[in-house]
Parts: sequence; structure tokens; C-alpha cells
Amino acid sequence: MEVRVDGPGVEYFPGGLQVKEHLFSVPLRHPSLFPGESSDETITIFARECVNVRLAGSDLPWAIYLQGGPGFESPRPRSNSGWLKRLTSEYRVLLLDQRGTGRSTPVTTRSLSKLETDEAKAEYLTLFRQDSIVMDCEIIRKEMVGPSGKFLLYGQSYGGFCIMTYLTLAPEGISGAIFTGGIPPILRSPEEVYAETFQCCLNKNKMFYTKYPVNVKRVNDIVRYIQSNKVLLPNGNRLSVNMFRILGLAFYGKGGFETMHWLLEDAWTDGPEGKTLSFKFLSGVQGHYSFETNPIYAILHEQIYVQDRATDWAASRVMSQFADAYDRDVEDGKPFMFTGEMVFPWFFDEFGELTSLKGAAEILAKKKEWSK
Repeated sequence: MEVRVDGPGVEYFPGGLQVKEHLFSVPLRHPSLFPGESSDETITIFARECVNVRLAGSDLPWAIYLQGGPGFESPRPRSNSGWLKRLTSEYRVLLLDQRGTGRSTPVTTRSLSKLETDEAKAEYLTLFRQDSIVMDCEIIRKEMVGPSGKFLLYGQSYGGFCIMTYLTLAPEGISGAIFTGGIPPILRSPEEVYAETFQCCLNKNKMFYTKYPVNVKRVNDIVRYIQSNKVLLPNGNRLSVNMFRILGLAFYGKGGFETMHWLLEDAWTDGPEGKTLSFKFLSGVQGHYSFETNPIYAILHEQIYVQDRATDWAASRVMSQFADAYDRDVEDGKPFMFTGEMVFPWFFDEFGELTSLKGAAEILAKKKEWSK
């Protein structure tokens, strides 16, 4: 496949980081994954080559970074620090924008609108799981380091799922693998995964309210207001209780409890008719949601867990097992429970940018035949 160098050539960042941009042309459908199917359609894959400037002229081994998600681009370097500094002390590192993300033929609601039917959109989206990502990496590996060269794999969260798929499909291309928190449940169903995940969410809620008990009332007051008023986010989406509940995603990031604590502190302002939710708070809430800018996450999140069965909105179904926690009335003064890293069918009703994908999402939720 053709390899092209794009962009400003070589850039330099604080800490002695040298960065070079690469573009690769790869098949939309990899022949090894779809034997017997013929297609000449290609997509573009983007990656940044990062190296310690002091080692730029050295013959270094290669590492490739696989981002969490699914559906998120690789981090944009600002300096040579943290895990990147450690890797570039020994390797040339490729920060890969996985297919459909960042500058790699991005999947957006606008790009998908070119496909006329829900069935066509769903079929196209099946090509953006970890098996296709791995085959993209194999083309990149052979072009960058030669057929006998190898990559060290470094995967964060969903990147670990990609590593496991890589170990299955092309172990000969790997010199080693580093997992940072993403091990796929190969022999467990999505329902089992979400049963554990919801329990983890409840534990996180308990920890949050124990650390900051003032937020029990703050959160309940906000929920009551949302229930009684039409609250619009700056982008026009209506802030429902469902949408507010998924702010629990913040608990899982660095300093997540503090992020939520300070967001809630700025919730209120005085309006013409009394207290109302502040623009600062609503802007902060909106900033926590990336489902519309990165729709692959919303539409394929559950599908990364399966091989030969339908997900059928597993998280939504499992949530009913925790009704005592999630259906409680805030009027009783008990803490409101947030969820975490799950997706729900109502996303495609309430997030305006996702509504055009509702039909495709339903098709994919019912799809049983997935690659292994």
C-alpha cells in the first residue's frame, strides 16, 4: 500500500519530542477478513511518529499506541512527558488514529449521511471494530519497519481489546504487548460484564458521596429542577435526568470526584424567575459528552464485547436489575445514583446529532454475526 508523508514535515515539542506525520491508504474491507468479497474502496489512516530528538538519528525499535474507546483518536502530543517520555527513551512511537477517528477517514453523523439507508450505515460501521484496526496496523508495520519487523503494542482501555485481537490475528508482527486496563472478557457475556460494571458504579457513587456529602443535596436539587423544567444545554439538547445521570463517567478519570464536585458547586444562578441552572454549569455538563463528536463510541461500544451473538442493548437490560438504586425518588433524600461507561438506546433520541443513526444502532444491536 502507498505511504505518504503529510503535514508540516517535522515538528518539535517541549521535552525534546520530535514528531512527523504519516498517512496510509488501506482497504476499507481487508481481504483476509472478508474472503471472497471484492472491493477497491480504500480509506486513509493517520499516525504521528514520535521520537526523542536526541535519538532521532538512531535505529530504534518501533512501538504503536492503541487508544481507548472505541471511536477516539490518539492523544495529540504537547510535550515529551509521562508514558510517552518513557516509550520514546527506547522506541519510535506511532500514535495511531484508529480508522474512523481523528484524521483517519473520520466517521461522523455527517459523513454517514452520505449512505442512504440505515442498513447501509450499519454495514459500513461493522468495518470499524478491532479486527479491521489490527489489519490496518499490519499494513503500517510492513511499510514502516518491513515484513520481518515488529511492533511493541501499547494499549489503553479499548486498546487492550485491540492488542488481544492482534495477538490472535497477527502474533508474528509483535515484539511485546503492554496492557493498561483493557482486557476483553473473552468467555463472559456483555450481561455479565455490565452486572459487574453497575455494581462498580454504585460503589463509586458511595465513595463520591462519602468524600463529599454536601453533594447529596446538590445533586438531588438539580434532579428535581430538571424533572420540573425544560432545561436546554448550549447546543440545544434537552438535559434530561437520563442525560444528567451519565455524568458518572467523570468518576473514572484522574481527579474525577473533584471534577464533579466543583462542577456541582457552580450549578445555580439567579434568573428573572428565581434560581436557575447556570450557563457555566450547563456548559460544563455539555463538555463531558463526546458521543456526538465521536459517534463510534455510542454505536459500537457494546459490540466490542461480542463474537457470535447480539448485544441487544445489554447495559439497558441489566440496569433493571439495579432498580432499587436507580429508580429511587430523590424526594426521599437518598443519594441519586450516576452510571458510568455504558451506552443506552435513548442516546439516539436525546443526543440531537445521533438521532439520524437510531435505525443503524438498532440494526447493530440485533446483529448476531460478528468476527471472532
